[in-house]
Amino acid sequence: MKDIVNKRFWVIFFTLNLVTSLIYLAFSFKWYSLLLGHIAGVISFLIFISLTYLAIKLVVLKKPNNKLTKTRALAIFLMFLVLVVNSLIILAFIMINRLVVTHYAKSSVQIGLWPINMFTFSTPYLLVIFVGLVDSLAKNKQTKRKDENG
Repeated sequence: MKDIVNKRFWVIFFTLNLVTSLIYLAFSFKWYSLLLGHIAGVISFLIFISLTYLAIKLVVLKKPNNKLTKTRALAIFLMFLVLVVNSLIILAFIMINRLVVTHYAKSSVQIGLWPINMFTFSTPYLLVIFVGLVDSLAKNKQTKRKDENG
């Protein structure tokens, strides 16, 4: 897994993320919910990645004693706080979405599509899966070529 997540992986991911945001920006004059959903998804993804990085750092951090140090306790508290804030942000998006749809919007508007499009919210997560899959297939192909050539 450590071979998959490298600089090339992140360059491809951010490039694809920029391309999808530009595509959503092209349609934002008519459906601004596409761009809002993508921005919310990127923010949520960055929070997820930073929490994962902190968790990996805490697991890798080995001390000779098993005491809970102040920095480790602070890191665990901050991770919990960020998770709570992330959950509250998602809940706030859902509540605002429901409020806007029930009180101010037309009855034909779907709740997951306006004002924040939930399909575009998942775009960064889907891009990571796609880039990781393509990168792992490319690595697999390279190792097979090396094995065949000796």
